[in-house]
Amino acid sequence: MSGFDLDQFSGLWYNNRNYYSVAQAGMDCVTTQYNNTGNVLTIKIQGKKSGSTKTLVGKGLKISDGTLTVSFFENAWMSGAENYLVLNTDYTSYAVIYSCWPFAFGTTSLAWLLTRDQIPSNNIIDTALAVFTANNIDQTKLKIVNQENC
Repeated sequence: MSGFDLDQFSGLWYNNRNYYSVAQAGMDCVTTQYNNTGNVLTIKIQGKKSGSTKTLVGKGLKISDGTLTVSFFENAWMSGAENYLVLNTDYTSYAVIYSCWPFAFGTTSLAWLLTRDQIPSNNIIDTALAVFTANNIDQTKLKIVNQENC
């Protein structure tokens, strides 16, 4: 994404929908907090599962506009793999993120639709979903994250 700004991107986002991820399986009320400390983002994902709060913490290193190396494993993020693409964001209502990396004999991918509002409008969702379409990313794998009664 040309002109990507880490400062504007930082802050609290609500996970509206995403591809299945073992780390987030079964979690409701999922949020992602990005904090910019120079060109490094700290990433804190929180959600509720079986009545308790689960937290994942990672780091991201900005490689270029909208492209980061992100890992939730200590020191692995510095390897230089560009694995976290902010495909589009308006910074105030939605962000579309895609991640793809080699795995076994192929590749695996993750995708997220994040919103600033816990319950966003249909217009915001439609705008964000259009980004997936424009980038030929399969929307059928996106699962809605429960954000009610949080």
